[in-house]
Amino acid sequence: MDLDGYLQLLYSSLPPTDALVTVETLLKIIQNVLDHPAAENYRRLRTANKTFQQRVWRHSAAQELMAAIGWIEVEGDVVLPSDIVPQEAVIALTKLKSLLEEQLKTTSGASSDQTSQYEPTPTTTASTESAISHQERMRKLKETQKRVEEEKRRIAEQIKADRQEASKKESRASHGRQLKFGGKLNRFEDIGVDLNAGG
Repeated sequence: MDLDGYLQLLYSSLPPTDALVTVETLLKIIQNVLDHPAAENYRRLRTANKTFQQRVWRHSAAQELMAAIGWIEVEGDVVLPSDIVPQEAVIALTKLKSLLEEQLKTTSGASSDQTSQYEPTPTTTASTESAISHQERMRKLKETQKRVEEEKRRIAEQIKADRQEASKKESRASHGRQLKFGGKLNRFEDIGVDLNAGG
């Protein structure tokens, strides 16, 4: 199923008000990614986040749509790999948002039946992949993400070990050592110097 198929699924499986909230939230998330392409915090969402859970993640159709856009689930987070630019998703989601807003204006509380149909955007249809290649791509992205996470964990452990080693060296160097000079050690008091008298 291509991106438009997932948008149709979202449109048909949720009431218009829920679908509109979900679409608006996804648009904001994707727009943040596009506005800040180098910022990793916009490409990683916690699925346990109360707002994200309430507006998007509780709907299975929204989860499938996010996967179609390129988001992958990793250890309780949803991550958009840095090589994916979801520009086409913005166009399709904006069209769906307009349709939902128009539908809510026309029904305005009468009924929640969805008489309009979501029509695929030609731009997104031409650029989407087949479901099989999408699944393969998702598998590869998950493997890459797993390797990156393992590397981060290894680096964090190495940094921790280096800090522990450095703190041991510092504490060893800071301990005073007792020098043995024998019995002929002179102190200031022994030679008549008064340290309390100024000047």
